[in-house]
Order: sequence, then structure tokens, then C-alpha cells
Amino acid sequence: MKLILERSDALSALTRVTGVVARNSNVAILNNVLLTAKNGILTFRATDLDMEATSQCPAAIETEGTLTVDAGKLREVVAASAAGSQISLELSTDDDPRMIVKSGRSRFKLPVLAADMFPKIPDDKYEATFDIESEVLSDMLTRTIFAAGSDMSKPALIGTHLTVDGKDLLAVGCSGRRFATIRYPLPKTAAKMPAVTLPTKSVAQVVRLVADTDTAKISVSKNKFRVQVGGSEIVCKVIDYAYLNYKVGIPTDVPAVALADKQTLVSAVRRALIAGESDSVGVGIRLTFTSGLLAVSGKNPMEEASDEIEVEYEGPDVSFGLTAPYILDAVANVDGETVEIGVDQDMTVAVFRKPGDDVAVNTAVKRMMAA
Repeated sequence: MKLILERSDALSALTRVTGVVARNSNVAILNNVLLTAKNGILTFRATDLDMEATSQCPAAIETEGTLTVDAGKLREVVAASAAGSQISLELSTDDDPRMIVKSGRSRFKLPVLAADMFPKIPDDKYEATFDIESEVLSDMLTRTIFAAGSDMSKPALIGTHLTVDGKDLLAVGCSGRRFATIRYPLPKTAAKMPAVTLPTKSVAQVVRLVADTDTAKISVSKNKFRVQVGGSEIVCKVIDYAYLNYKVGIPTDVPAVALADKQTLVSAVRRALIAGESDSVGVGIRLTFTSGLLAVSGKNPMEEASDEIEVEYEGPDVSFGLTAPYILDAVANVDGETVEIGVDQDMTVAVFRKPGDDVAVNTAVKRMMAA
């Protein structure tokens, strides 16, 4: 293999795949990226056996070939090269082959492993393929994944669940105590998409892949989820567990509803944090609604903090407790400058959402109350 490519092209392509690489794997080949030089294109591929990322960039290829090299080291070398520079990659032909990387007067020799050792996630027969706006896909994933669980003993809750719900594509993130939902109109040809749950790591890589692009092509089977953007793609295995029945936790009747300015509410919660008492999931905050006012308070055995902000509320006096992260995460993931806050009749579920939204429309964000 011998070729020359632009530093910016190489860095962009490497960045798209190196996030997938297994970190400090005991299997040496999984720390590597597979390089394939053919027909004027250099293709990078990386995998951790559960997810695979591929990206391409143009190259002036003198000798075609394929090999693997340490992904992190190669990206470091490319990133350290001068902006606008050209980078030369060449496989040495001595008894101990190395990849020789040159940029300007800089020269590096990196160890390689044979390409035939590199694993590949098997192809699958996809049941649905459709185009979706990249901004919509990113929005659905980022505004639900934060609510997903992190308990490895509950793998079904570690990720974002995507499913067809009537005429909508619905995304759900749930930890059992809090959850977020968001929906958009179902893209054409997506009606046969099976419900899947994407692991948290895969969600992060998909969001990175589609950033600064207009449209992504999605393919879904019961076992795999593929995202394609230009010459780049990610294929990931989905979580093979039945997802929690999230509909049980979404209240259909939320009589106590108030409207609050998001930034004002966030500031009040952060002030109450100063004296709030911590538990296993965060600092406890109490929200007390009276006509036109919301009192936000925190209390521990030695200290107490309280604040009041003006809200639009004319219902009965209502008071309930939530941990601060639940409030702050919920508010941050509601679109717009105003948040609608409600609580169900049994005082077991608090709801934060965009004003006017309900369970059947877009961008609803909901949280289970802290016990």
C-alpha cells in the first residue's frame, strides 16, 4: 500500500470511526482500524464487535492494498500534522512490516496487523429502509438517551428505544424511575420497521455521524440498525431484550399544569441545590405551586434554601419532591423558552414538556418522580 491524502480528509474520516474502537481491548486487532486503498478511495473501518463504523476519503493511490494499524495512534499522527498538509501512507517491505506515515518533515513508523485478522459484523436482511432528516434523527436520540438507565443488570433500559406508533416514529429513553419520549411523523417506507433498542454507545456514535449533514438513510432489522451518510456508515447490534412497557408510566390526565420560564426555573433550582440533601440519585428539591407562584426549596438537617418565581398557575396548591438532576435534565430537553409542568392525580408522576404538547404530539419529555 502506498498513497497520499489530504490531512483534513483523513482526519474527518478517522474521527467518524475511531469512537467505535474498543478501548484497551485484550484482543489487539480490535484496537486497530482497517485501511483499504482501492480505486482512488481510502476506506477506514473500525469495530468493537457490537458496532462497526466505515468512512471514506479520496486518496492518490500509487499501490492498492489493505492492512490494519492502531486507530488511536494513527489519528494522533494525522491530528498533529500541520493544517492543509498532505500525508503519505506506505507499507514497508522489510521483514518487520510497518506503516510509514510522512507529513512535511515528520516521519512515523506504526506497527500493523494482517487485514485477514480483522473481524466483520455479518450482513443482515433489513426489514425497513428509509430516509430521515439528520436533524430529526439527532433530536430524537439526544433528547431521550439522557433518561436511559445505566444499570448493567437491566440491559433493556440502557439505550434509546425506537418504534412505530401509529403514524409516528417514537423514541423512548427510560430508566424505570424517569423517562423521556419524543415523536415525529413516520418517514415514508418506515411502516414495517421493527421496534429496536440502540445501546448508549451506538446512540452517541450515530449522533456524531449525522452531525452537519442533511439526510441519513436508515435500515432496520430485528437484530441490527444501520445509518448511512454519504460514504460513511455505522452498523450496530441492537439490545436483545424486551423493552419496558413505557406506556404504563405516561399519565393521560395531568390536571395540575403550570407554565414557567425555563431559565428562571433552572436558576431557582440551582440556588436550592446549595442546601438540598443528597441521596443515591441526586439532591432533593421540593416544588410547591400556589396561585401565580412556584416555590423552589432545598433542605438538609443543618441548612435550608428557598426561592420563589412567578409562573402561570391557577390550580389548587400542589407540592412534590424531585431530585435536581431530574428537573434540570427535563427542562434542558424541552424545546423553546417555556416549560409546562404537570403532575398526575395520584402525585406519582411529574411531567415536563413543551407548552401545548401531550402524549400524542412531538417533543414530550416526561419524568418519573423520585421516590
